[in-house]
Amino acid sequence: MTRLLVMCVAASLLARAAGAEEPTRAARAHYDAGVRRYNLGDFPAAAGEFRDAYRLSPAPSLIFDIAQAYRAARDYAQARRYYTLYLQLTPGAPERAYIDARLDEMSGAESGAPPPLLAPPERAPVAGIERRSERGPRIAGLVVAGAGVALLGTSVWFALTAASDAHDVTELLRHGHPWDEHVNSLYQEAHRAETTAIVSAAVGGALVIGGGLYLWLHRAPPRVHGGDLAVVPSARSVAVKMSWRF
Repeated sequence: MTRLLVMCVAASLLARAAGAEEPTRAARAHYDAGVRRYNLGDFPAAAGEFRDAYRLSPAPSLIFDIAQAYRAARDYAQARRYYTLYLQLTPGAPERAYIDARLDEMSGAESGAPPPLLAPPERAPVAGIERRSERGPRIAGLVVAGAGVALLGTSVWFALTAASDAHDVTELLRHGHPWDEHVNSLYQEAHRAETTAIVSAAVGGALVIGGGLYLWLHRAPPRVHGGDLAVVPSARSVAVKMSWRF
C-alpha cells in the first residue's frame, strides 16, 4: 500500500507538471503559425494567431507582434491600439522610438502623406514567446527533480525507521526474549519500512535524474528543438523514458 501511494504521488506530480506546460505548448503552436502567416504575407491571419497565442500565454512581446501584423495589413486603427497597449504594458520598452515613428508614419498614411523612409528596428518584426515558452519546460523539470529530492528524503526516513526496528528485534532476541507477537510486529514493521525506503529511493532517484536531464535538454543549443519525459513505475522497477528531436 505504501509503495502504491509513493508511485501515485510521483505520477500526480508528473501529471501536474505536464498540465502546466500544455498552455505554453499551445501558445507556441499559435505563435509559430503566426510567423508562417506573416512570412507568407497573410497579415490579418498572422495577427489572429498572435492574439490566440496571447490568450494562452500573455507575454507583452506578443502585443508588439500583433501590432506589427496589423500595421503590415494596413489596419492602422488596430495597429495603433496594440502599439499603445504594448507601451502601457512595457514602460521601458526599447522599441519606443521605433513605435513612435510607426505611429507617425501611420498618421501620415491616413492623411495621404507619403510615409517617411526609416531604418528597420533592431528587434525582429516578430518577437514571439521564446522566453516564456522556455520557462514552462524549466518549471516542469524543477518540479520533477524537486519531487525526486522529496522522495529521496522520505527514503532516508524509512531506512532509519527500518534500521531502528531491526535493532530492537536483535536486542530483544539477544537478551532471550521469545519470538512473540510483539517481536514479530517489530520485524514486520522493519520489513515494510525497508521496502518503502527502497521504492522511494528508486522513484526519487529516477525523478531527480529525469528532471535534471529534462532541464539540460531544454538548455541545450538551439539545434535541439524539444523533448519529452516520462517516468514509468512498475511493480519492481522504475523506468525513465526520454525523447528529443534534432
